[in-house]
Amino acid sequence: MNLRKIISGFFTVTCTSFTVIVLLYCILWANDGITPRRVFELFAVCAVIGAVVVVTSLMPVQSNILRMGIYFVEVFVTVFLFGGGILRLFPFNVKMLLTVLGMTLAAYFVVMAAVMANEKMCSNEINQKIARMKENPADK
Repeated sequence: MNLRKIISGFFTVTCTSFTVIVLLYCILWANDGITPRRVFELFAVCAVIGAVVVVTSLMPVQSNILRMGIYFVEVFVTVFLFGGGILRLFPFNVKMLLTVLGMTLAAYFVVMAAVMANEKMCSNEINQKIARMKENPADK
């Protein structure tokens, strides 16, 4: 995996998850408001998740279903350990467990859709370049 793809993957995961989480946070806790510190904390959680996912993506896993399961578990664990444990973004109780699980699922599916769309765009671009090279072999 080249550096450009690693950086692109990190920013796609981080920025997409951050957008979804901030929107969900604003909807669920609208009365509490959102402070710049909280925005930074949410971004930190998303950046850590982006880094963890990028590292995991470098590991050879053959099954896409297994890979998706690993991603979800590591995202959920990272949110709980880093977001809940270290940053104290939420208390540890059943209600918050279910809330965080729901937010994690929502963000996970949106991020996966964004990553797949990004990969599809990249593959289309590569296929177009290959087709142009086949049409004009002198332009190599």
